Amino acid sequence: MVGELAEASGRNETYCLSVTRRYRPLHRSGHLQIEARTNAAGEEPRFIARRIVIAASEDIGNADPQALVVAMAAAHATEFVGLPECRIMLAQAVTYLATAPKSNASYLAVDAALDDVRTKRVLPVPTHLRDGHYPGAKRLGHGEGYQYAHDAPEGWVDQDYLGVERTYYQPVDRGFEAELKRRVEEQRARRQRKVESDEEDVLNLRMPRAE
Repeated sequence: MVGELAEASGRNETYCLSVTRRYRPLHRSGHLQIEARTNAAGEEPRFIARRIVIAASEDIGNADPQALVVAMAAAHATEFVGLPECRIMLAQAVTYLATAPKSNASYLAVDAALDDVRTKRVLPVPTHLRDGHYPGAKRLGHGEGYQYAHDAPEGWVDQDYLGVERTYYQPVDRGFEAELKRRVEEQRARRQRKVESDEEDVLNLRMPRAE
């Protein structure tokens, strides 16, 4: 009975801190209550702010990039204002994040890249991307063939940046990330058209000319 009363009054701090890590859907009322309970338990408001900032990137990401701006503003306001008023800024951030579209595509992308690095599934940096401004770089071919994207009419060039075909970022069809997905697919289509054009040019060179 005593334990139940302690939990109800917000003093079961361990439980509340655990729940802040499990509210992946960011339910509005649920997260507001967890914020209230952690406050009542005497938890540092900067801890709550930190969890909000992490959720803004990990669970919302590019589906609503403004979520990170709101979360960081709440974190700064928490440091500037302090308790008890900072609970209002934190609540504003929580409700914004709870109603935002969700995506963990950036989170999954960086972890996939880290996994490749840790398991050494990487290749040397392509020669054309290496620094060519030191003595001996020219002899090694560093920087040769590099294409400056801003010199292209559309500000984008089809250039090898990895040395291997690998896709980490897989944007979803939610919120603003749907627009990013459209851009990614557009770039892939351009790349494919260039590959087909190059193959056609090679084929034309090999074909014997009619006398």
